[in-house]
Amino acid sequence: MKSIKLNLIIVLIFLAALVAYILIAEGPSEFIDMMNSLNYYFIAVAFMCTVVFWLGEAFILHSYSSYLSEKPKWRVSLRISMIGRFFDAVTPFGSGGQAVQGYVMIKDGMKPGHVVLIIVIKSIAYQFAIAFLSVFAMIFFGPFFKSRVPNLMFFIIAGLIINFVVLFFYSVFFIKEEKALTIIFTVVNLLKKFKLIKRDFHYKMHAHREVTLFREGLELVKSRPMMLIKTFFYQVVRLLFLYSVPFFMILAIDSRSSEFFYVMSSQALLTMIASYVPLPGASGGTEGMGYLFFKLFFRDNLVLSAVFLWRILTYYSKIIIGGIFAMTSPEKPFESEFS
Repeated sequence: MKSIKLNLIIVLIFLAALVAYILIAEGPSEFIDMMNSLNYYFIAVAFMCTVVFWLGEAFILHSYSSYLSEKPKWRVSLRISMIGRFFDAVTPFGSGGQAVQGYVMIKDGMKPGHVVLIIVIKSIAYQFAIAFLSVFAMIFFGPFFKSRVPNLMFFIIAGLIINFVVLFFYSVFFIKEEKALTIIFTVVNLLKKFKLIKRDFHYKMHAHREVTLFREGLELVKSRPMMLIKTFFYQVVRLLFLYSVPFFMILAIDSRSSEFFYVMSSQALLTMIASYVPLPGASGGTEGMGYLFFKLFFRDNLVLSAVFLWRILTYYSKIIIGGIFAMTSPEKPFESEFS
């Protein structure tokens, strides 16, 4: 819980710095004028795109849990998803969301092996979707962005390398049971070293049984390959909704149209780059890279305000709403060893 408070303080510091910089660079009158002239219909549409992104993960969790005979309720799947969104937002690299989701699912009575399987499949599909959309954006719209965003290729290549390293470690679970156990033990030892967990023997003792259960569930899923393809498709659709948010912001702020696919592509590249900034919510890096992309679509005197509004719609909103779910959750995720 102490680490969560520290991370929230970091997030609030970056928020305060962004607001202060906007007021200094653009002036309070410019920001107030923008807020007064907003078309709130399009702001509502932009926020609904974010909500659909959240609901998409709940749908994936619910689908796999149902298939593995865990018989969850929809509201429980939604709660698990939103708790994950909160912990993603307040932990470096978004590392806490999946661990706490797993904790909550197990507290709800789901088999740990099935929980690991669901989270691994969901995560692999998500990483592939991010990589797929960013590569697609670079192939079809890369020249436009490379000539306008400094050092773009360096950031994209670094992001792709890190993305595929993460995918490799996830994929080990699908290849060899012994390797999966080695990774689990390594992670447990690291968590114990940094005093994030206490009972390392407890986790290792259950690892063999749960990896076996994981493999059994995996064989069940492999028997229906279309489920894996659909999961990837669902993750792509989720991201497309999230990437649409700035387009509707343009309509709300400037009352003008913009190239939809260029805006979407900018978000695909920005997500790839910002996903690996080692601060809660990729604070600082996301705003900085967001500024470079947003200046391509917004008037100069509105870029910073647009970045601020975008972060409210896509990031700070999940802290508020996800935090409400976490605080009212019967599973008490703030008491987990991962929080």
